[in-house]
Amino acid sequence: MAVRPDLVLVGDGPERASLARQAQGSNLRVRFLGALGQHAVADAMAAADLFVHPCRTLPDGRSEGMPLVVREARACGLPVVASASGGLRELRGLDGYHLVEPGDVAALAGAIRKLLG
Repeated sequence: MAVRPDLVLVGDGPERASLARQAQGSNLRVRFLGALGQHAVADAMAAADLFVHPCRTLPDGRSEGMPLVVREARACGLPVVASASGGLRELRGLDGYHLVEPGDVAALAGAIRKLLG
């Protein structure tokens, strides 16, 4: 039987309560660390095996620029799975970046499975 990895969520926002409810009803081990300072984020990245940054374009057309946290994850040596939204599209084809189309949950899950294989 495959071991399920821990899911560690760093940061805070309006979706936290909804995510916590979903996590309670799943068989996942989820830890919500909330907003962290710079050194604590670095520690969390050092302990990680993979960095996942799903994002989407909002109905008003607003999308991610080029999130610094994605580049920081690569600088820490983490493979990155992210949605190809906004400026993140520019990372397509670069070593260590695995981009999927925004909203494609199956592709996101597949990339995660492949990298954690």
